[in-house]
Amino acid sequence: MATALLVAGFEPPARWRWTEGLLPLLAAFAVAGTLLRRLPLQNAVCIAAIALVFTGGIMACGVTSGVPFGLIRFTERADPKLWDRLPVWIPLWWTAIVIASRETIRVVLQPYRKDRQYGIWMVIFAAVLAMLMALSWEPFGVRVKSLWVWQTSERTVCWYGAPWVNFVGWLATAVVTLGFCSPWLIAKHPVKTGLSLYPALLWALINLHFTIGNALRGIWLAAGVGVALSATVVWLAWRGLKFAEANPPGPRPAPQSPPGAS
Repeated sequence: MATALLVAGFEPPARWRWTEGLLPLLAAFAVAGTLLRRLPLQNAVCIAAIALVFTGGIMACGVTSGVPFGLIRFTERADPKLWDRLPVWIPLWWTAIVIASRETIRVVLQPYRKDRQYGIWMVIFAAVLAMLMALSWEPFGVRVKSLWVWQTSERTVCWYGAPWVNFVGWLATAVVTLGFCSPWLIAKHPVKTGLSLYPALLWALINLHFTIGNALRGIWLAAGVGVALSATVVWLAWRGLKFAEANPPGPRPAPQSPPGAS
């Protein structure tokens, strides 16, 4: 619905602008719901809460100090704001993106699940995937919706106004958030089993929402990158899902006695 309104060019009046926060709220609920396929409810709630607090807290520090994202100013179109600085919907979007990235990478890395460094690689690649979302997010927020303005010098390397340090900040935020979420992501008593393409589709749909907005504004490079990213992520997840279906994890074989042992 939100994407359809975007395509139609609908802009809510100022007093109803808060309704735009419903989309990230629903996205966060949908992504957190994917965790219930394999984790108890309390785990999913704790993961979502940790992601919400950490992403919101780090972003609030960034708005105040410029670290680790760079100097940024949110416009009136980004209202309502917490402490008159941070839009309330920013942590919701980040929660949805970080969790969707992690669950997507879990499916993508199925061919390597027996690697000793599997857990570390999952955090790293999930953080990178979350960072890549910024390639669509930034032009959407800066040029399509005019939600924020980056205060950078002319010599700074930028992506549609976003300085390169912003992407480092995204990466660091995702790593820290996923690191603190890791204990709750371990399925000690899983509710259900099995993998799904659903997290990857959610990631792609969120990215495509920003991508469509960029395309409508004629930001073709960002739109092309967004389409390519969404297609690649879904394909990699489908590949990992098929590998898992063809190679289901089974019980470990019992150790065999050496020849001649009684």
